[in-house]
Amino acid sequence: MPGDRADWLGQCVQSCINSGATVHVLPAIVNRLGQGRANGYAIGSAPFVTHCDPDDYVIDYAIQRCARALEADGRLALVSIGERVETINDSDTEASIRYHPQARHGLIVYRRSAIIECLKELSNHDHSADAYLVGAAMRTGAALHIDDIGLAVRVHKGNYHYRANYSPYELAGLRGLR
Repeated sequence: MPGDRADWLGQCVQSCINSGATVHVLPAIVNRLGQGRANGYAIGSAPFVTHCDPDDYVIDYAIQRCARALEADGRLALVSIGERVETINDSDTEASIRYHPQARHGLIVYRRSAIIECLKELSNHDHSADAYLVGAAMRTGAALHIDDIGLAVRVHKGNYHYRANYSPYELAGLRGLR
């Protein structure tokens, strides 16, 4: 996204590679998060897909752990893993770190076949894209959560998600997932 830091993007890409992922860096589509996610998920032919925002990074082998769980159980549509939140203050240092064993922002690895049919609809969502995709995937199979930390999420004044201004369309879609 505009204003993203190149050093953070580099760390993000390297962390995904270190976790065993094939990485595709796509250009941002401002105010079209769902379209960007849909474009990324449509690339390639790997049986499992995920994303990592350019200001976040994967910890250790979290993507591999999630993919192994999907391989082991064909009933699963997605596997998520917990996160730690790093709050970055104005001087650009880590002010605090909070741990969330539940994924709130999320590293979620999806079975491609569980989401491929909903990519067109995904492109209609902005801030609600991830919630929509989880709901759509869970209509095709089960979900598993690994109670560990696999993603570092940076909270800073430039975060895209914290400028959320949900459209009525997105709000209606999120209500429909309940």
